[in-house]
Amino acid sequence: MKPITHASDRFFDNGTLSFRNWRSSHSCKHIHGFAFDLQRRTFGLATAATRESWFIVFHPAGTRIHELPPSRRAQRQEVEEASRSSALRYEHAQFIAAYIKQLFLLNELLGEGVEASWALDGPQVQTITFNKWTTFQEVFMENWGEYVHDHTEDPFWYENQPAFHAYDYGANIEIQVNDHLRSMPKQESL
Repeated sequence: MKPITHASDRFFDNGTLSFRNWRSSHSCKHIHGFAFDLQRRTFGLATAATRESWFIVFHPAGTRIHELPPSRRAQRQEVEEASRSSALRYEHAQFIAAYIKQLFLLNELLGEGVEASWALDGPQVQTITFNKWTTFQEVFMENWGEYVHDHTEDPFWYENQPAFHAYDYGANIEIQVNDHLRSMPKQESL
């Protein structure tokens, strides 16, 4: 598991973190590429200065067969329903929020403004530099397995693995694939 961003020398790149939009629906126009049902698998976390919405999406760790509905209409309805209910269950969102707060209270993220008092649906927001956003993703992924092992026995966390997803809804811009992204290995199940 690796972050999908890398350090940037562009000073004005930043992201705004908050737990108030954790329930944000993952747009159904983007979920056709998933080979799994998106229901109860997303945590809305941040918005970039360039408008992207950032989610943590929990992918099944193993191969899971998702049976397609018999018609395209039924398939479309299923996809739209999954989009409307893509947010994690509340207790799973609490687990993620606790982990994120812990990461911001340690080492290189300490002092970046995410505090222990932050709560789901709370009003707190914090803007951090893009480089700190990259550091957050790196630390999140590096420590995820140990955190799950030490803090829960809930099978959801062992059956699914986190991945960061960014979407720019409605913008008609070209997404640049640089050498760093091109060289990243394809996502693999744990």
